[in-house]
Parts: sequence; C-alpha cells; structure tokens
Amino acid sequence: MEVIGTDWMLKLNSLDESGNPMKLDAMNRIVVEQGMKVNISGSGFKANSEVRVYAFSTPILIGTTITDSKGDFASSFKLPESILPGLHSLQVNGYSPLDEVR
Repeated sequence: MEVIGTDWMLKLNSLDESGNPMKLDAMNRIVVEQGMKVNISGSGFKANSEVRVYAFSTPILIGTTITDSKGDFASSFKLPESILPGLHSLQVNGYSPLDEVR
C-alpha cells in the first residue's frame, strides 16, 4: 500500500512468519496477525530525525526509526502482543525538512 503527498511518500506492507508479503483483503486493507511484521518506508522527512509508528484506536507505540541524511527511512516492526484483534489504523509521525509535523 502506498500513500503519496506533494513532497513525501509512505509505503506499508506486512510479512508472514516466512517473510512472504501478505495480500490485501476484499476491502483493500492489510491483514496483520500476531507474529507478523509491518514494513514501513518513507521519504520526504527531515534528515536524521526520529519517526514514530503508532497503532490506533488506543494509541500504542509500535516502534521508532531514524531517517537517513536524505530524510528517507525503512523499518520493520513486529506488532506488540498488547494489540487486540480488530480493525486498527497505523499513524506515522515525523517532521518535514522545514520542521513541520508530518
């Protein structure tokens, strides 16, 4: 799944325990189960800055990563066991090169 803004981009996918990409369900949602990883990459963020990934409805920090000197990042996060089954949204928080919340 890919989300593209004017000067930024995010990609998201999920891998099963064997490292194989998971497909989208009938509603184009990524299905992630316990033991699986979520891969998130992005560009257009502030160079050498922290990016945090949260799961909602109740905010749960899944993990943090650091952008490179170009403002790009790519990380893999295993879902915490505290996330209950159900529909959740992922949120990626970081800063633009101009220090604006992204």
